[in-house]
Amino acid sequence: MKPLTSEAVYSLAQLIEYLRCVKNYDPVVFEDGSYEKYGQKLILSSMRDLISQLQAHELAKQDCEALSALCKDIQNKYGREKPNIEDIDSKKLTLIIERIEASMKQEISRRNFAELTPVEGMLNYNKLLKEGIRSVLGDTTWKLSNSVRQDLDEAVKCLSYGAPTASVMIGLRAVEGMLKQVYTNLTGDESKKMWKQLLEGIQEDLKNKGIEESPLFGYLDYVRGVRNQVDHPDRTFTQLDAERLFIHAIHIIEEVEKLGGTVPSKK
Repeated sequence: MKPLTSEAVYSLAQLIEYLRCVKNYDPVVFEDGSYEKYGQKLILSSMRDLISQLQAHELAKQDCEALSALCKDIQNKYGREKPNIEDIDSKKLTLIIERIEASMKQEISRRNFAELTPVEGMLNYNKLLKEGIRSVLGDTTWKLSNSVRQDLDEAVKCLSYGAPTASVMIGLRAVEGMLKQVYTNLTGDESKKMWKQLLEGIQEDLKNKGIEESPLFGYLDYVRGVRNQVDHPDRTFTQLDAERLFIHAIHIIEEVEKLGGTVPSKK
C-alpha cells in the first residue's frame, strides 16, 4: 500500500471531481478512438487512473470493483464511431463516484494522513523507532531523568525523518540536561553554569578524582565543538552531523555509567 500523502489525496480528489461532473454526451474518448492524447485525459482514461490510484492506496475497495466493471463496459461500448457517453452510463458513473467519494472521506479520516519512511544512515532507525533509546542503552535508559530520556527519544524521531538540525538542537539539550545532573552528582552543587563552564567543571572534578584518561573527555570535547557551532545563526547540520552527535551522546552516557553511578537516577 502506498503512503497516503497530501499529494495523493489531491490527485484522487481531482479525478473524483472530474468524473462526478460527467454529463450526457461528454466525450469518453477522442474522435480517433484514443482515450489519452497529448497529455489530455477524458472519461475513460480518468476512470482508469482513479481505479489505479484507489487500488494503490487500498481505498473504497468494493466501489472500486464496481468502477472497474463499468470501465470495461465503457471501453467495449465507446470508440471512434461512438465517442460520447450516453445518459444511462453517465448516471451509473455518477452514482459509483458518489459512493467512492463518501467511502474515501470515511477511510481517510481513520488513517494517518501522511506516512513517513525512516531515512537510511549509520543508525538502525527501524529499531530505534520501535524500541526507542532502550535499543542502544538497555537498562541504563531507566537511570536517566525523564526529561533527558524524552529529549533523546525526540532527537531519534527528528533523525529518523530527515530533520538533522532539529535533532542536533534537541540532542544538545539532552546532553546539557544530563551533564547538569552529572555535575550535581559529582560536586553536590546545583549547576547554573553555561556550557563551557559546565564541561570544564566536570572535567576538573574527574581529574581531581584521579580520572584523567577516560574516553569521556574526548566525547565531551566533541560535544563542546558542536555546541559552539550552534551559536552561529546560519549554521545547519547534515544527517551525518546529527548522527555523530547522537552517537557521542550515547557514548557519554555509557562512559558516565562506567565511572560508577554518576548518571542521575530516574525521577
